[in-house]
Amino acid sequence: MKHYLIPILALLLCFGACGKKAGKPAPAKPKKTRPLTTLTVYSTDRYRSSGLEKIISDEFFKRTNCRVTTVICGETGDLIRSISTVQDSNNIDLVLGITNSFAYNDTLLNEFMPISKLGVKSLDTNAEFDPGNRLIPYGFSYLSLIYNTAQISEPPLSFGSLQGSEYISQMAVCDPNDNGLGRAMLLWTRALVGESGYKPLWNTLKKSCKLFPTFDEALTSLRNGRYSMFLSYHSLSAWLKEQDPEHDTFKSQILQEGSFRYIEAVGIHKRSANPALAREFIEYLLSPSAQQMVMYKLGLSPANSKTPLPQSFARIPLYSYSVDDRLTQQIVGEGIKSWLEFWNSLFNTSYLP
Repeated sequence: MKHYLIPILALLLCFGACGKKAGKPAPAKPKKTRPLTTLTVYSTDRYRSSGLEKIISDEFFKRTNCRVTTVICGETGDLIRSISTVQDSNNIDLVLGITNSFAYNDTLLNEFMPISKLGVKSLDTNAEFDPGNRLIPYGFSYLSLIYNTAQISEPPLSFGSLQGSEYISQMAVCDPNDNGLGRAMLLWTRALVGESGYKPLWNTLKKSCKLFPTFDEALTSLRNGRYSMFLSYHSLSAWLKEQDPEHDTFKSQILQEGSFRYIEAVGIHKRSANPALAREFIEYLLSPSAQQMVMYKLGLSPANSKTPLPQSFARIPLYSYSVDDRLTQQIVGEGIKSWLEFWNSLFNTSYLP
C-alpha cells in the first residue's frame, strides 16, 4: 500500500506548488514618472487665438509631465522685439512663430541654438530656410490670392490684371510692419519687380487694398464678405473648406509672375535653462499628430511630409516656382527700412517697427 501513496503525495505537492505560483503574481514594477518641470515659450498671438496652444501644451504635459508657460507677444515683429529685450532674469526656452520673412539677418538668428540630428527625418525641403538649423519650420505655404467665388467668378491671374478698376476696394492685405504674412507679401513684390518696380506696383494696387494689422482681422473681412480677396497663403482655401465643408466658396489663385514661400518656425533660445526638454518639445511639434493640429488650426501645410492629409489639403496642387531666392540677407538688410518707410507713407501709417 505504501508504494501507492508515494506518487500520490508527489502529485499533490506539485499541484500545491503550481497553485501557489498562480495565486501570487510578480508585483508590477512601479512606473517611473518624470519630475514636474516647466518650459517657457514666447509666441505670437495667433498661436493662442487659433486654439493650437492649448492642444499642444496639454498633450506635451501628458507625455512629459512638463508644464508649458506661454508668453504671448502679439505679431511677429512684437515677438522679435520681446525676445531681444527680455531681461536676463527671465527664462525663455522656446520662441514659436518666427517667419522666414523676418529672419533675413544674423542678429535674430544668433538668438537661437543650432539644433542638429532631430529625430524627425521627413521635413519637407520646401519648408526649410535656415541652413544653420537654428529655426526649425513647423508649417509653410506659398503666397497667393484667396478669393470668394460668390463675389468673383473669374479671378485675376496676375499682379497686372489685379490692378484693374473692377477690383477697387476689394482686397484685404496684412501690414508688413509687424505681421509675418504682411512682411512676406512686401518682400514678394520687391523680389518680383525689383527696386525700381515695387513702388509703382503698390501705388497702383493701393486703390484695391484695405490694410489690416493682424491675420485674423483680414480673414474675418474675407469670410463676412466685406472684402472679396485676400493676399494670403494658398493652403488657406483648403483650410476654409475643412472649417465649413457646406460653404466651399473660397479658392486660391497663385499669380502668374511667381509666388513666395511663407514659413513659420520655432527655435531654442540661447539662454534656455532646459534645452534638452525644449528639443523634445520641437520633436513633438513635428510629430504627425501635432502637425495635423498645425494644419487644422493654422491652415498651413505641415512641415513633416509624413503627416496624413485630409482630402482638401491632399488636393492642393504642388507648386515650386517661388521668387524668395532672389533676395539675400544683404539685399533685405540694406533695403527693408526704406521699403517700410515707403509703405507707411503710402498707407498713411504712423509707426515703424
